[in-house]
Amino acid sequence: MILLLLNARGRTTAALATLMGTLAGIYLLASCFIMPQMDSYKSARPFSQRILAHAGMNAPLRSFRFWKWRSNYLFYTRRLMPNINSLAELEQFLAAPGQVYVLIREHDRQQLTEDLQAPFHSLETAHIGAKTIHLYSNQQQGAAAGAANPEARPDL
Repeated sequence: MILLLLNARGRTTAALATLMGTLAGIYLLASCFIMPQMDSYKSARPFSQRILAHAGMNAPLRSFRFWKWRSNYLFYTRRLMPNINSLAELEQFLAAPGQVYVLIREHDRQQLTEDLQAPFHSLETAHIGAKTIHLYSNQQQGAAAGAANPEARPDL
C-alpha cells in the first residue's frame, strides 16, 4: 500500500527505497532466524561434526560410490575423503588392520548388507535433505570411545 501511494504521488525514488528496504529486512530476518533452523535438516554440518567425533583428523576416511563431488562433507570436516567405486576396493579398505571409516548412501547400504563379506558396523546415520547417509567402520566403536577421541573437532 505504501509503495502504491508513494508511486502515485510521483515519489518513485522513495517507493523504490521502501521496496529495497523491505526486501533487505526480509532477507536479514530469514538469514538470522529461519536458515539456522533449517541447518539441521538441509546441511551436512551437524553430521560432519559427528563424523569427526568418531574419526578425528587422522583416521582413514572414504566415501563409497558418491555419484558426484560431495564438497559439503569435505568442507565441514576439513578432510579429504577419496571415493571408493567398487565392492572389491571397499572390501580391501574395510579389511585394514586399524579402524577405518566410510560414508555410504542408503541406496548402496541396502546392497552392501547383502553382498559385502568384510565386517562393517554402523556408527551414525543422518537424513540430510532427501538423502540418508551412513557412517560405517570396520570395527565397533562405543559412544564413549568416540566422545573421548582427542583428535575430534566438534567445534566447527
